[in-house]
Amino acid sequence: MSGKFFVVSLHDVHAGNYHIFNEFIKKLNELGVYFVSLLVVPYMHKEHDLSFDLKFVRWLKGKQSQGHEIVLHGYYHYEEIKKDSIIKNIISSIYTAHEGEFYRISYDDAESRIRKGLELFRCNGLKAYGFVAPAWLANDNAVKVLKNTGVAYTTKLTGILLLKSDIFIKAPVLSFTSRSPLRKLLSILWARLFRFISGFFPIVRVSVHPGDLETSFLKEQLLSEIVHLKKRRNCLTYKELLDLYAESD
Repeated sequence: MSGKFFVVSLHDVHAGNYHIFNEFIKKLNELGVYFVSLLVVPYMHKEHDLSFDLKFVRWLKGKQSQGHEIVLHGYYHYEEIKKDSIIKNIISSIYTAHEGEFYRISYDDAESRIRKGLELFRCNGLKAYGFVAPAWLANDNAVKVLKNTGVAYTTKLTGILLLKSDIFIKAPVLSFTSRSPLRKLLSILWARLFRFISGFFPIVRVSVHPGDLETSFLKEQLLSEIVHLKKRRNCLTYKELLDLYAESD
């Protein structure tokens, strides 16, 4: 596969917040980015149940019909607190704020949640080709389940895993964090470094979270980075990228 590409993904989309993404999607359209991957949480924090919000379902179906991709993004986007090693507990509490739902999950729980999410999408006329775990943390149990359910791909912090072939595509991600002033500052510094790093990879990603859109300077920084990438790369959804990759094999 020749050429350079980037994917814009909108994370943590759920029945309680989907409206905040509308303005950002319109702004992206003005910049020539017409299709994004929408990472949808069916039952965010055990609230905002997709199955009981017909307006949200209609919004998702409308976006899907326009060419945007729907991606299953966990089920609850929440990890129950567990006793584990010090390192794993630190990752769970500090890095993910206990939102790494599939980080330490059992096979049975992973299977139940992934299958329920996919079935919920299917019943509502939504098709998901991919699964992205919250915080990009999916353990071996989750990956095994994904392979058994026919999902085409998942993503990690460092790239994209094609589940049928086990091919891993390196693709760094520009992602911000807005949980504290220090994290916001580090996000801006990472953006500057990312411009340099991204030049070494044919595929890169920009991941947008709700907190980014609620912090004006982070939102403007993201738009600036997307404009910079758009001058040098073609923007695709994950599904479009995989189709292109398959055609080149």
